[in-house]
Amino acid sequence: MALEPVVISLRRATSDKSWGFVLQGGVDQGLPVFVHKVS
Repeated sequence: MALEPVVISLRRATSDKSWGFVLQGGVDQGLPVFVHKVS
């Protein structure tokens, strides 16, 4: 199974609060991107 890039765009009206989750991983870390923490 070949891996293909996935583009995810997130938008919101204001940026005065955090998104409420943390993404980790990536090619530079040798890991798939995953949701690490949800607050």
